[in-house]
Amino acid sequence: MDDFGSGYSSLNVLKDYHFDVIKIDMVFLRKFDDRSKTIVRNICRMAKELGIRTVCEGVETQEQFDFLKEAGCNLAQGSLFSPPVPLDELYKKMAPYL
Repeated sequence: MDDFGSGYSSLNVLKDYHFDVIKIDMVFLRKFDDRSKTIVRNICRMAKELGIRTVCEGVETQEQFDFLKEAGCNLAQGSLFSPPVPLDELYKKMAPYL
């Protein structure tokens, strides 16, 4: 499920359908305060208990990444790791690993 925590991705959807992965919306990292941290930490815990892997989008700082690791988030994506790149450039970068 993409953008969990915003729009149509509510707890009801999570209850009614089975997902392998939920992607936590970047809005939780934009205002990176104690309230957001509590929400993300509990999303990760809940997902783990349901057997769902988590990925958080919008990771821009090492502090955010360190928090996500501590919170139990499985994967992270964002400009901390790489700026957005065109698809053909991504293929070139990934070619040695495929």
